[in-house]
Amino acid sequence: FDHGCGGLWVCLARSVSFLCMKRLTIVIPAFNEERNLVAVFEAVQKVMSELSYAWDVMFVDDGSRDRSVAVMKELAAKEPGRVGYIELSRNFGKEVATTAGLLHAKGDAVILMDADLQHPPEIIKQFAKKWEEGADIVIGLRTRNQGEGIVRRLGSKVYYQLMRRMSETELQPGETDFRLIDRDVVEAFKRFTEHNRLTRALLNWLGFKKVYI
Repeated sequence: FDHGCGGLWVCLARSVSFLCMKRLTIVIPAFNEERNLVAVFEAVQKVMSELSYAWDVMFVDDGSRDRSVAVMKELAAKEPGRVGYIELSRNFGKEVATTAGLLHAKGDAVILMDADLQHPPEIIKQFAKKWEEGADIVIGLRTRNQGEGIVRRLGSKVYYQLMRRMSETELQPGETDFRLIDRDVVEAFKRFTEHNRLTRALLNWLGFKKVYI
């Protein structure tokens, strides 16, 4: 091809690459988090700018009484196509808010994380690597809580022991809601109809390949 066609082929190659690019949707439930929403978005944006994925953030407001919804709207207006939000009619709790986000997420994989930055966004890089290696669910495992007292540590240990005895699903001590979920897992999860649910347990129960970070 002559030089005149070179630029056209480069543009076409970039367009095809963009269309074939995998998408990650980051779902962030929030309740009275107006002070954290911009910070968590900017932290996610920084991490995602270093990865080769299309991506978007879906905030889910769980009946906040502060300016959380207003901040979400401002971010959505500033970042059209990049930021979306769902506004629940009242406070239903984190499990319902998480489910709402999963029902509306469009990504090839969905990342669940809290709005308070206790889930480090930079771990998303490790999640994505494990996903590309074949994991269907990549779970953030908390190995230590700074300042956690002995009573809370004991309570956590008892909780996980009871969960193992009472259910068919094993939850690892320190297992968090911070995780990546493949699209196939999301579609299977959407078939659940339980109203009182523990999302992380249902996701584990589905039986897909999971790894821990």
